[in-house]
Parts: sequence; C-alpha cells; structure tokens
Amino acid sequence: MRISELRGLTWDCVDFDARLIHVQKCADRFNEMGKPKSRTNKRSIPMAPIVHDTLKAWTSVCARGELNLVFPNGKGNIENHSNIHNRVFVPLLIENGTFDGAAGLRCHARSRPKRP
Repeated sequence: MRISELRGLTWDCVDFDARLIHVQKCADRFNEMGKPKSRTNKRSIPMAPIVHDTLKAWTSVCARGELNLVFPNGKGNIENHSNIHNRVFVPLLIENGTFDGAAGLRCHARSRPKRP
C-alpha cells in the first residue's frame, strides 16, 4: 500500500473474516481524507496470516478517534507523513540491512537508477 493509503486506512476497510484490506480512502499531504488517486487504485489486498494476526491484536491498543483510523497518531488523528517515514520506514530498512541511513530516501524511491 502507498503511505497515503496506510495513513487513510479505516477499520471498516479491514475485513478480518475474508482476510482482505479494502483500499478505498487515502490521507493527502495536508492530512485530508479522500479517495485514492484513480479508480484503479481502489482494490482489495489479501492479508497474510501475520498481517491478520497483528492487526487483530492492534485493534485493542490502537488510539481511537472520529476517523476510526487503523494507524492514527496518539490522539486518534491522521498520522503525519514525516513521522511514519522517519520513525517507522527508515528504521525498518536500516534494521533489515536494506538501507544504511547515509543518503536521503523517500518511501517511493526507485530501486534502480533512472534510464537516460
């Protein structure tokens, strides 16, 4: 999922019985909820068992807010993009040996150089 889709994911889009995550919303850079970029971005993603179990456990400790977000900030509101990037994404890549932290990195960075 794109980071905007993760930030806008609500519990009503998580189907534990069917083990699917329905991508129907996103949170933009201004922390406004909206629809994904295009109709084709609306989709259903199967949950791996570890994702299912982790999200199921997360339901009882997740901060609650009016938006009913799966990954809210501590007050239950839309989490800031830079917080996810700096506190979750980059440390995860460093821990897994994918990134050494030396150069700048974006969530949607290319895995190979651009062609001339």
